[in-house]
Amino acid sequence: MPAKGTSKPADMRRARRPKVAFSDDELARVKDAAKASRRTLSRFMRESVLAATGEGVKPKMMKGRNSQDLLHALHVLAVQVRKHGTNVNQLAHQANAGMVPVTRREIEYVLNMEQVLLSKATAAVESLLA
Repeated sequence: MPAKGTSKPADMRRARRPKVAFSDDELARVKDAAKASRRTLSRFMRESVLAATGEGVKPKMMKGRNSQDLLHALHVLAVQVRKHGTNVNQLAHQANAGMVPVTRREIEYVLNMEQVLLSKATAAVESLLA
């Protein structure tokens, strides 16, 4: 955005507004496409029309998330894995100290849950990075 008191050059001003009519279904599809490409409706339409005339670049759909969303999702995932690891360590400590009798079945259950958690975490990280 230009600093206060300045204006865009004459060739950059957009003062012309052509009239376009859409059906409800068409407008919904255009709005969805604009949202998927993370652009405003005006920008998406302008870029699409200019790309069709060969003057611009067709808007690309954004597959991933922005970096802040990705970092937040990875942090939440890391916290959950850390909490589960802490629980496993507490169970192991109690079993080794003889405080709580732990059966083989319980150990296998906890280890299976750990494996499920890690496989889900791996899949989540791969989907975030795709």
